[in-house]
Amino acid sequence: MQLKETQEKAKRQMDWLVSILHVDPPLLQEFLLTAEKELKFVENIVSEMTTVHNHKEIMIKIYRAMHLLKGNASLLSLDVFAEQAHEFEDKVSELQRAETTIIL
Repeated sequence: MQLKETQEKAKRQMDWLVSILHVDPPLLQEFLLTAEKELKFVENIVSEMTTVHNHKEIMIKIYRAMHLLKGNASLLSLDVFAEQAHEFEDKVSELQRAETTIIL
């Protein structure tokens, strides 16, 4: 089981490296700068969650940031990044649905 997990992790890392190699360096640099900006934006929003009570608006902002990252990654065929952003989007959607259910 542990060997299989290690192999899967190694495969994901190799896929990640191969996907990066085909991207033009200036485009990759722009993608990474945008990704860093969006992730810092999300980090700031999450750190403010204790003082801000409008969680619905926060979730919308986080979802949009992840959607932007996913779109940019998809445009550059950085599938590993796009998949990770998509998984994050799904988790945010689950939280939004859970919050809506609690309110109702």
